[in-house]
Amino acid sequence: MSPRGDFPRDPQRPAAEISAAKGQSLAESYDVVIVGAGIAGCAAAQALARADVTGQRSILLFDAHPGISPRFSGEMIHPRGAEILDQLGFYAPLVRAGAVAVEGFAVLETADDPEPIDLPYDCIPDGRPTGVCAHHRTLTRVMREVVGRQPQVDLHTGLRLVGLVREGE
Repeated sequence: MSPRGDFPRDPQRPAAEISAAKGQSLAESYDVVIVGAGIAGCAAAQALARADVTGQRSILLFDAHPGISPRFSGEMIHPRGAEILDQLGFYAPLVRAGAVAVEGFAVLETADDPEPIDLPYDCIPDGRPTGVCAHHRTLTRVMREVVGRQPQVDLHTGLRLVGLVREGE
């Protein structure tokens, strides 16, 4: 059930349909609407849900892609980002899904430069000594799974924002 308790969570049913069936607008159905259920959107929804100690806040999180964005990419998240993922409850599930802790990285000034410049994370004073790397698909899938377990969050995919109207317009 949603935090409002009046309709079951169904990620395949567009939230606009749900609100229309209830005779309400999205603004009347949710306290927060987050467009984009990628890394930033999932993190924002998780942070808002965790900050809501009374469990009263209702959050709609949606994404245009019915699944995970079809791009091919890896993500390297530096230590501060990994620390935030850990604080929000994403880090351990990501590691279980195959994400890898990284201890730093190296850069080359040019492609044929024989001497890379090593940038280890453990040299950062008072910082976390590791970052994390994962395929974008894994990162997004796991973050959606974790945030989708929050009772205040209704996660919907395949829903695209096509307009925004201010009240009174």
